[in-house]
Amino acid sequence: MSELYPMPQFSYEQVINVERKPEHCAVDHDQLVLETDLAQEELDNFFGTQIEDYRGDRNKIAAKMNEAAVDEVVYLQEGSPTELTQLEKDIPEACWKMGEIFNKVFKRRELDKAFAKAKDNHDSVEMDKISLEVDHLNIYSAEWQNQLVKMMFILEQTEEGKSFLQFYWEKFDELGQEILGNDPEEFKAIKNGALGLKASMEIFESQGWEAYMAFPEQDAIQKIDLWVKKGNNMLAVQIKSRASMMYLSGTKVDRYENPNGYSRDEAKEIRQRNLLLTSAREYDKLWRLKNPDLQVRAYWMLVSTSEVMYDQDPNTGKLFLPPDFTASKFAVELAALEGGPNGQAV
Repeated sequence: MSELYPMPQFSYEQVINVERKPEHCAVDHDQLVLETDLAQEELDNFFGTQIEDYRGDRNKIAAKMNEAAVDEVVYLQEGSPTELTQLEKDIPEACWKMGEIFNKVFKRRELDKAFAKAKDNHDSVEMDKISLEVDHLNIYSAEWQNQLVKMMFILEQTEEGKSFLQFYWEKFDELGQEILGNDPEEFKAIKNGALGLKASMEIFESQGWEAYMAFPEQDAIQKIDLWVKKGNNMLAVQIKSRASMMYLSGTKVDRYENPNGYSRDEAKEIRQRNLLLTSAREYDKLWRLKNPDLQVRAYWMLVSTSEVMYDQDPNTGKLFLPPDFTASKFAVELAALEGGPNGQAV
């Protein structure tokens, strides 16, 4: 986290706002059919003809798709008798901004190399500058992921929506191969992150917790992907999606760890857990001023993408949990966080 970027601070009321729960958004499905039909037609046209003009130049592809996102929102607004809702803007933006998301993979690689060089040169000013740029990049990516997850929650409710999501992921894969070439793990990881967030929300809600998407700044800067609430117990959740995981795992983070002596990847995750713990403690302190009974804790969640414990639709992200899920180790340990007879969380 860059010290130059202001520490995000959101009120309790902002975090648990119903708008952070995408499955409960009020929508006009006729409007959504119009939007997805238009998006599919325009994306088909782009991939069938226009992309040839930009092939091999990822910056031009991203710029053209960003322009199309703005144009489509304007077109939809001009044809609508009412002001577009945020969701109605999110859908075309989530579709077209995937070009910029892939472009940022390259930008992140360049920034990582530049940061390593600045670190070797003990150039703290340059390191701060790069860290701030990375923060902005991560905020953009987190905003897009939120738009995408909202889109999945809403479109999975109709057959037309499901069909569009299948089309969307086909174009997502096609664009990933176009921009990232023979390195499919990069864009698979991006998709798994979105599917992991959606799965996590459904898992928590299946166990009676209220799940709210974190603000992009909380995601990028404070390492909070998701907020979940049950009574006065709140968890600030960081989610990691792993194809290698054979089970679902959740751990309460209640102490700081020393990253020294670990591999680069392990040390990175330790630092993320430490930051997550700091963020949870700061919100606990802030929100208790108005609600002394509230308790905020940090929670580290590992979600399997191998579909061993549960099935997940690869297009809509819809989760299918086994009937005995409440007896699983994960569910039992999660239930223990709800609190004892006097309401005190354990």
